[in-house]
Amino acid sequence: MTSRISGQAEICLERAETCRKMANDKTYDVISRHNFSEMAYRWQALARSYQVAEELSGYIQWQANRVGAPPDFDSFV
Repeated sequence: MTSRISGQAEICLERAETCRKMANDKTYDVISRHNFSEMAYRWQALARSYQVAEELSGYIQWQANRVGAPPDFDSFV
C-alpha cells in the first residue's frame, strides 16, 4: 500500500495543525486553548479514519483483482 495522503485526509491534517498552533498561542485564554487542542485531536482522528478507509478499500480492490471479482463488484466500491 502507498503512504500517499488523500485530499480529504490532507485537509483534516491541515486543520489539525491550525488548531494545534492556536492551542499553543498564549494570546488565547486557557479554555479556548484547551478547546483548540481538543479540536486538533478530533481533526487528527478524522484524518486517520479517512486513511484507514482508503487502505481498506485498496485491500478489498486488491483481493478482488487477485481472486477475480464478480461482474458487478465495481458497483460496491
